[in-house]
Amino acid sequence: MKAVRALEERLKAWRSFRDVAHATRSLAAAQVLRWNAQVAHTRRQLAWSQAFHERVQRWEDRHRRRPPATCAVLALGTDLGLCGRLNRLVADAALQVVEEQQVVLFAACGARLLDLLPDDVPRLEEPAPSSMAAAVELAERVEAEVGDAGLRTRLCIVSATGVSRGGSPQVETSWDVGSDLAGLAEARAALARPLAQFAPADVAHTRARSLLAHARILHAACEGARAEASVRLARMTRAHESAERRIAEQERVLRKARQEGITQEMLEVLSQRHIAAMAP
Repeated sequence: MKAVRALEERLKAWRSFRDVAHATRSLAAAQVLRWNAQVAHTRRQLAWSQAFHERVQRWEDRHRRRPPATCAVLALGTDLGLCGRLNRLVADAALQVVEEQQVVLFAACGARLLDLLPDDVPRLEEPAPSSMAAAVELAERVEAEVGDAGLRTRLCIVSATGVSRGGSPQVETSWDVGSDLAGLAEARAALARPLAQFAPADVAHTRARSLLAHARILHAACEGARAEASVRLARMTRAHESAERRIAEQERVLRKARQEGITQEMLEVLSQRHIAAMAP
């Protein structure tokens, strides 16, 4: 009976774990759907901001060009766990940029990420955004810090951008947006008219640069939050499936143990009756 009770307790623990994995998986799936809409919105905003910046940059370059000299690093991690190696990958990539570049600002978001960074690395600590409003506030704060660093400061963003088929997080280091952004061609065409109302050039360049930095940070924050939820969804799906298999195994073992117990009890009863019949 002790063995049966031990098996019942083990089965109960696995069922409890399965329920937790199921609840966490459902929450992660809902978060992925919510952040999908925000990523689509911020991608459009980023496309227009980049097109505007390119237009102003070409106009301003006729006066003088400012080559990049320093950089600001924004590393986007998580406050919660169950994300695999996401925070470790972000920390390693961000520290590599810090070692190789002249960094004037290092902003790190997420308690789990901050735990992985050396204490001797100066940084601006921020919580990981958990909503669109929090992402906007984060973008405003970091964009203001980047603006204070000067026009010759480039913005480097290290964040998760997706999840592989195996459920592993994919982390990228982004220095600019690039030319393959969805909606960029449409935004460029719409902004093809001359920008004659901006003067002097410094004002136009500063404003366009600020808008682009804000859009990049906001998009990266939303994309990182979606990637975090996607990784957690993949991990909890595997955990739920594993729990289902272990529960099925434990149920088979428990049925066998109970059947063996019943058989043993029947043999004991028959043996006692036989002894009683043989007694004088």
